[in-house]
Amino acid sequence: MTQNLDTTVLLALASDITHCSCARTIHEVHPALARQMQDEEDDALLPRLVVLLQDRPLIVCAAARDRFLAIVAGLASESEAARAQGMFSGEVPGLEGLRLPVNVVEDHVLCEGDPEVYVAVVGRLGEDTLSRAVFVTGWAMGVTTVTCNKAVVRRIRAAVARAGEGVVGPEMLIVGCARSLVGRPKATAG
Repeated sequence: MTQNLDTTVLLALASDITHCSCARTIHEVHPALARQMQDEEDDALLPRLVVLLQDRPLIVCAAARDRFLAIVAGLASESEAARAQGMFSGEVPGLEGLRLPVNVVEDHVLCEGDPEVYVAVVGRLGEDTLSRAVFVTGWAMGVTTVTCNKAVVRRIRAAVARAGEGVVGPEMLIVGCARSLVGRPKATAG
């Protein structure tokens, strides 16, 4: 079954944290990154992602790909940037077993004839146009959206529950806690 990846999963697949290849120590990074490094040590995310996604067609909507690549362009270390490029062009070390490249699909735009519950979900997501694009695209295509974004999943489930009995929402799978890009070390004055 095809899996729709959101930006949080793309970041986790590219991150030096999940690939245990961070050149900096916990003491050299922002506390939030240090927490993620410790979380990764305690409960590695990458092996779970690879098992979940292996041998399945992988897609990403254009909005998620564009946001991911913008984050990579601004923050990624060389190894993270190489992994990000490889996800859309071919093989990536550490991601063997995944069907790469990830295929980019057009964002689903609400149109006449879409189920009313789509409108309810879009309203619940408010100004979060990226999440709207990711989750509604996966839903409209009938595929599972894989995410680390628990807050958005909660909002979508609440909107579907309010839509009434028998209304079926999108297939969503939450996989662990998000991982950030470690990024390039800051230049030191000297």
